[in-house]
Amino acid sequence: MRLRRLIVATMALSLALGAAALVFTVQAVRETRDAARDQAQALAVLREARWLIELTHEFARSDNPRAVQQWRLHFKAMERELALVRESSAAPKLGDTLSALPRVFDKLVTTRGAAPDDAVAQRRRELLVDNLIADTQSVLQQMHGWAVSLNARRSASEQHLALMAVGGPSVLVLLLVGVMWTLSRRVMRPLRELDLAMAQVEAGNLGARCESRAADELGDIGRAFDRMTKSLQSSRQALADKEVRLRTITDNLPPTIAYIDTELRYRFVNAAGLAALGVADEAAVLGRTVRELRGELAFGKLEPHVLEALRGERTSVQMAAPVRGELRHSACELLPDIDAAGQVRGCYVMVHDVTEYISAQATVEAALREKEVLLKEVHHRVKNNMQVVCSLLELQTGTTEEPAVRAQLETSQDRIRSMALIHEKLYRSTNFAQVDFADCAQSVVHMLAASHAASAAKASVTVNAEPIWIGIEQAIPAGLVLSELVSNSFKHGFPNGHRGHIEVSFTVAGMDRVRLAVSDTGVGPAPGFDQLGTGTLGLNLVHILAEQLGAELSIAHERGFTCSLVFAVPSLRAREAAPEVPTQRERELAPAC
Repeated sequence: MRLRRLIVATMALSLALGAAALVFTVQAVRETRDAARDQAQALAVLREARWLIELTHEFARSDNPRAVQQWRLHFKAMERELALVRESSAAPKLGDTLSALPRVFDKLVTTRGAAPDDAVAQRRRELLVDNLIADTQSVLQQMHGWAVSLNARRSASEQHLALMAVGGPSVLVLLLVGVMWTLSRRVMRPLRELDLAMAQVEAGNLGARCESRAADELGDIGRAFDRMTKSLQSSRQALADKEVRLRTITDNLPPTIAYIDTELRYRFVNAAGLAALGVADEAAVLGRTVRELRGELAFGKLEPHVLEALRGERTSVQMAAPVRGELRHSACELLPDIDAAGQVRGCYVMVHDVTEYISAQATVEAALREKEVLLKEVHHRVKNNMQVVCSLLELQTGTTEEPAVRAQLETSQDRIRSMALIHEKLYRSTNFAQVDFADCAQSVVHMLAASHAASAAKASVTVNAEPIWIGIEQAIPAGLVLSELVSNSFKHGFPNGHRGHIEVSFTVAGMDRVRLAVSDTGVGPAPGFDQLGTGTLGLNLVHILAEQLGAELSIAHERGFTCSLVFAVPSLRAREAAPEVPTQRERELAPAC
């Protein structure tokens, strides 16, 4: 039975028994009180009736007037008592007998003074006395019988009260004994078992169980406690398994992994950390401070970064310190441990030994510097060799007077100088794989303007080039195309004093495509111009280089001459760490160039 129901039933039974005892007691008290009151009234009537009998005998003996007066007073008193008695339903009915007494007494009083020798009067007097005494004794007997019954009723009520006085406490004691037994068996024993189980759990034994089979609330609490301890035991086992896995993982990692609390004390160190500290037992580390274990020198370098991590900031530091007589380099990462409330509880520390890495990095950097020197030397020698070729061509130009031959030799010099400029940009740059073609275009145009000074005096040149870096395998053919197109404009665009403008542009044309264009406002090509370039070496060379670049070539000559190439660049990126790009004003070359 459920404890709630048992408690409710016990309380209901107690209330019912208490109410019944109260009602029974009140009724017994009332009956006793009524019986005592009626008995007192009956005794008063009996007393008055005895007085009436005595006063009747006295009047019969002496005809004393005082006896008449006293008889009537006592009769009225008896009537008053009987008037109260009549309120009780169990009182005897004395109506006729009581009403006859005063009439008989009055008749007796009228016989007062009769002559002693009057036999009739005396006989009549005797009969009246006998009747009056008989009627009074009848009242006396009835009232005596009623008084006896009242005494019996009062005794019964008093017995009931005595029974209640003894039985009520007895029932209460039995009820209390039952309640105490129920509490001991159903409440105290389960609570004691639960308390013992809780003490075992508090001592660390999560295997403690209540094993309650009671089908009540305390049984439910015991089973809930068993489920809770079972869940805690499973959670502890899972936590222990995770800790073993974490310990296994961290102990098999090469870097030092540790946890430091807000007092700068170690709370966790993996096997690599123990080896770095020169200890074999974790107990010799846990609880000790960083200053104690690492020494003043290492602690002085590490302390600001640890304090920064304990303020909630992730930080890192590289240190070099002697370890067992050898200088070792280490990289230390510190990650703050922040709880759900935003408070820093400590920090995680991971230390990598980067001595071999730094040594290898130094070796690689040395080799890289050596290769950079070699590449610079290669590009420098290529540029110098091309300069030598240009000088030889220039000497060859001086040996001939034929204008056509001289023009061909000068054009070859321009082409070689264009390629030499690319190699010059490479060995002067820090990037040997790519060049800023905007800078190269600017230099090529300057070089061509200086080479064609007479034509450059009649045409201004503007270079609109974006800082786009391209590889050398594309820069050389693109530079040759630019050289051919700009040279063509200088040579053929402005004859017979015609003036105009040449514009060179190099811009992004899509996600990974660029556009190189040269346009002039000159006279344009002669009639019968062949766009395929089969008639001239320069235009034919432009077509060949366009195919080499994989470019889309387009030529327009309605107004002047415009040629553009659109080709793909594998990786477009803005120029970084390169010389400042000249402004638009600086790119406008004066005719004197």
